[in-house]
Amino acid sequence: MMRSARIAVVIVAVASVVFPVAAAARVTGHLFVATLKRPYAILRFPLNDGIPSSTPDFKYPGRFNTITVGPDGSVYGDSWTNQQLVVFAPGIARPVRRINFPVNIPGCSSPYSGPTQVEALAVNRLGDLFVAYTTYFSGARVAPRMLRVRRSVMYPCLGVVAYGPDAQGFAQPKAAMPMGGQYLNGLTMDLDGLLYVANSAYDLVQEYADPGSHPRGFGFLTVGMTYPQALATDPAENLYELDGQFLTKNGVNVYAPGAGHGSAPTSTLLFESAYSWVEDVAVWKTFLYASDINYHGSWSVDVYNASANGTTAPIFSLPLTRPGAWFIATGP
Repeated sequence: MMRSARIAVVIVAVASVVFPVAAAARVTGHLFVATLKRPYAILRFPLNDGIPSSTPDFKYPGRFNTITVGPDGSVYGDSWTNQQLVVFAPGIARPVRRINFPVNIPGCSSPYSGPTQVEALAVNRLGDLFVAYTTYFSGARVAPRMLRVRRSVMYPCLGVVAYGPDAQGFAQPKAAMPMGGQYLNGLTMDLDGLLYVANSAYDLVQEYADPGSHPRGFGFLTVGMTYPQALATDPAENLYELDGQFLTKNGVNVYAPGAGHGSAPTSTLLFESAYSWVEDVAVWKTFLYASDINYHGSWSVDVYNASANGTTAPIFSLPLTRPGAWFIATGP
């Protein structure tokens, strides 16, 4: 009897230790959401096995046109009010650096001295910040935030510039990649340092190797794309492209690592609702996040299985107060 009692005690003790640990959700990263409503901020939501918590655990103050997060958790944003590139250290509400943009756009000379739109941001493992920009003809009298939709402002000078990890103030870019077209709506980097640029006017994604030091064209992707809007990569170096589809923004094409010209997407995730309007996407581990500004009549960040193919319903939706958010990012 005593021996049996000991065995029973051991079984209960093991069960009480193992099962709660296995069932507990793990915080494995964060979802970052730039709000479009006062008080403006970048909200940081813990990811519990890929699913965002219902409330943020931190707020980075400010109103931003676009955001990105570095591998160390630093948060970068393009300030709406003064065109500064703002950098926050992880969990610190005051910016640690500000870069005045633009000081001098390489390759953009007179008459390209008009308003400049920052289209997208990306950061590599070294802390280099990449900025996709469009600078317009000086005669265009229009606020920068309106440049996407105004036909009156034509003949832009555009491209991507890189700033070093210590750049601040009136720093000069350390590298530049001038491009053609009109809109550069997305940037992302893979773990090998390859930079992807969504050149929306040309319906393609351009690739650059060594973009922070000696940038050189590496190739491009175009099969299956119509007006690419946003980009993301995952740890396996797959590329995710939010496709415009004549501005309905209803699907994400996935391209295999190392895919080049002529490569078709390996899968296409189509959002469940035909009335969705997805503005931005981000990827963390095996999850894809979409900032949906019209999912079933509400604003949300929807979570999908990143490997899904075809018409797919979200596995989770994080509701947001209208007008919600456009720009999102993921990071540690």
